[in-house]
Amino acid sequence: ANTKPFLKIGFEGDPGTGKSWTAALVAIGIHKKIGSKKPIAILDTEKASKFLMPLFEEHNIQAMVKESRSLADFQQMLKLSIEGYSDVILVDSLTHLWMDFQEAYQRKFNRKVFQIQDWMWIKSDWNKNFSSAIVQSPLHIIATGRISDRFEQTMDEDGRKEFTKTGVKMQSEKNTAYEFDLLVLMERHE
Repeated sequence: ANTKPFLKIGFEGDPGTGKSWTAALVAIGIHKKIGSKKPIAILDTEKASKFLMPLFEEHNIQAMVKESRSLADFQQMLKLSIEGYSDVILVDSLTHLWMDFQEAYQRKFNRKVFQIQDWMWIKSDWNKNFSSAIVQSPLHIIATGRISDRFEQTMDEDGRKEFTKTGVKMQSEKNTAYEFDLLVLMERHE
């Protein structure tokens, strides 16, 4: 039996690598494959959906856009979609949800710098309200995210500490990328 019938896919990469366009194409493909008659729900944090709308129109698929960077707006979109509004959600870009979530915490608790106890609450709340919510939802969810370099601290031959780039990661809570069934690193080659 198919124990994971709903696709959760993330596209990560630098600006201009085609994350939004590719995510929209995947959303269209899923929409057609499942025979959905409902609109695709888009949470647009970058005001980029205006470039995608002609693509949805070309495929005769209605796309409803909410321009927001708020996790609360994502939660509302998720709730409405679970109640029957949509079968497919596109979040472009997850990075802005994460950044806004942290900034809201800073404003709420008047923090300029996070303390260790802040991170425990932030990670717990993010996991409850985003990570677990997308994994458990009976919806297809496609998200994009920007990348940042991943560094590890090493010692050079003189015993000095230095940072070495070891790869890239999605700019989000560090475990968020693990919530996707498929995570695609987009690169631009010229």
